[in-house]
Amino acid sequence: MSINRRRFAAAGFTFGSLLAAASVAQESNLVGTWDCSMSMQDQEVGMQMNINFEQTYDADGSYERAGRMNISVAAFQLDLTIDIDESGAWSLDGMTLTETSSDISFTSASETPSQMESMILQQIQMAAESEPEQTVELESLTATTMEFMDDDGANASCMKV
Repeated sequence: MSINRRRFAAAGFTFGSLLAAASVAQESNLVGTWDCSMSMQDQEVGMQMNINFEQTYDADGSYERAGRMNISVAAFQLDLTIDIDESGAWSLDGMTLTETSSDISFTSASETPSQMESMILQQIQMAAESEPEQTVELESLTATTMEFMDDDGANASCMKV
């Protein structure tokens, strides 16, 4: 009976050690600079959104993101180009990536944004600041590729730089 308990305890310790090692391996895969693209469509409102960004995850748990978002809304004949700059902290638990933004800004790529564009930028900024923590389930993460889908259904594909 005591041998089985020892085997069970040893198996539990080994399994726990393997999980911890897998988590460290996943984190090491994530650390580095990624070139990413995301896209999303909303057929009901005729919206198409594409985002291209470069993101760096540092081993100290911090991240920086810079990119450009293009939004087209056919119903309003609206085409927006928005620059994104963000920094914050990240954590990875298995395949669950959590990012907590400490600084985020959305600015128009246009030298003279329209009143509608300024209003939309303000709404996007307020929404981002009201929910600084974002969590996604990674669909895949290797040393060179990463894929995930955000809560809004936007698919992201990333290649390590």
